[in-house]
Amino acid sequence: MKRKALAVLLSATMLVSLTACSGSGTVSGTTAGQAPVSTEAADAAGEASGAETTSGEIPMHHASYEGTAHSATVKHEVINVAMDIAPGNLSPEAVADSGGNMWKWNVYERLFDINGLGGELVGVTAKEYEKIDDLTYRIHLYEGVKDSDGNELHASDIIYAYDTLAAAGNRMSGDIAKYDHGEIVDDYTVDFIMKEPLTGLSDLSAILGQPYVYCEQAAKDHNLATDPCGTGPYKVTAYQSGSSVTEEARTDYWAEGSDHQSIRQCANVQKIVYKVVAEASQNAVGIQTGELDFSGYVSATDIAQFQEGGAYSKNFYTESYLDNLTTALFANSDSSKSICGDENLRAAIFYALDGNQLGQASGANNFIKAVTLGNAKYPEYQTEWETADNYYNVQNLELAKEYLEKSSYDGSKLTIMMNNEAMLVNVATAIQAMLLNVGIDCEIDSEDGNLVESKQVNGEYDLYLTKMASDDYLPIVWLRWYAEDYHTVSHTINNSDDPKIQELLNAVTVVDGNTPENVSAFHDYIVENYYGYGLFSECKADVITNDLVTPCWNFQDYVIPGGCIYSDNEF
Repeated sequence: MKRKALAVLLSATMLVSLTACSGSGTVSGTTAGQAPVSTEAADAAGEASGAETTSGEIPMHHASYEGTAHSATVKHEVINVAMDIAPGNLSPEAVADSGGNMWKWNVYERLFDINGLGGELVGVTAKEYEKIDDLTYRIHLYEGVKDSDGNELHASDIIYAYDTLAAAGNRMSGDIAKYDHGEIVDDYTVDFIMKEPLTGLSDLSAILGQPYVYCEQAAKDHNLATDPCGTGPYKVTAYQSGSSVTEEARTDYWAEGSDHQSIRQCANVQKIVYKVVAEASQNAVGIQTGELDFSGYVSATDIAQFQEGGAYSKNFYTESYLDNLTTALFANSDSSKSICGDENLRAAIFYALDGNQLGQASGANNFIKAVTLGNAKYPEYQTEWETADNYYNVQNLELAKEYLEKSSYDGSKLTIMMNNEAMLVNVATAIQAMLLNVGIDCEIDSEDGNLVESKQVNGEYDLYLTKMASDDYLPIVWLRWYAEDYHTVSHTINNSDDPKIQELLNAVTVVDGNTPENVSAFHDYIVENYYGYGLFSECKADVITNDLVTPCWNFQDYVIPGGCIYSDNEF
């Protein structure tokens, strides 16, 4: 089996939309760091949960890539990459879940990327930043950064992009909640003014490394929702809503051959076609027929065909790894919006579920049952959670029925809401059956990601099934779910109004507060009040064409086609 020659780079803080491999730009500051979690720790977690991977190990892609960016003079012609969910909107500010953001990594760029778990900020369109005072950060841009229309990126464009994102009022804007406004110093220098000092674990990386930047003129000349225009090494040449996004390498990419060009910024394949393949079985068919060259969504029942000795192993190989995403279930804790505001009902729901069975029902190639809202990929993970006496480790149907009897449940149907990703629908269907087994009736509401977010904001659900990850710290996952001041529009993930959550969260998400004691206190409180249930984390397997000899992944372990090296590349 071919092994990965290129390690992943964990990027800035937003789950679903962040990018990857490192550059060599000079940066005058760093984020607070943590040591990477070892592969041995992941193996131990897999043994504890009873999970097995096809390769017998669970690799975790924490290593940073430091090296020379190789831009091919002869490019591979085309690569077809599977997406699990369609991007509902192609604008830089749009929220998209999971692989629905894959296409953006090649077209749009950020000011900085993050080099490794809790690592240093690495310049992309910006070469450095400096802290002027507690509220002011000065960003120095590279000159000559141009989009595919030829517009040059200036300080005014940075302000426009950030202000547009801040006004969007979605969870991506929540990442930069402490950003107040920008001030132009000169064409290539901009000051970011904060509302308050940056003290959180990932405040700085969220603000400098999360938003995509682009030219204001591009927004005037294009409908970016359907016709993107960014500064990245690729441009969108075709878009079929709900079906595919096609990109082609630019011949005028601004960073080509520069000393700060990163692997992520390369264009070693001429054309990338992202195809939406919602059904796992169709991923296998697409690989077999040659319609797909790369897929991270081949089902557990089909994966053996592509592994060593399988029918299609001659032309493909597989790679397995523990994903940092955790699939989790939340009950609407607002009594004015849902009957799940009743703590006894939430307890009944959670004790009726089994994370192992739900992981199996998901169709994942393999998985690790969760014991918190996160997994062993994070430095703060505590092994004692694996043996605690709670709903994570014990499915107790009799106890579930006892709690149900004490609750205010009246037999009405609860709504399980999620985006229309096939895996989540599979899990929701299994949850529905488990709850019916103890006398709780449910219906499934699967929607486009943007509609789901709107319904979550308005509390139009009883149970919410979703995924979340962070590139650096476990408490950042929790912050995105529970912080009231983070979710300026969407409130907390479970519509809770419990001040104790905020107290414990505030303690654990500041740099000095990221201690085992504070981590444990927050975890325990969420469990004790039935505020959330991390179900499982996938151990994913990619099926890769033999033509792709050196893959490049982002922090979410999604391939970055332009950064990959192919058999027919010449440098």
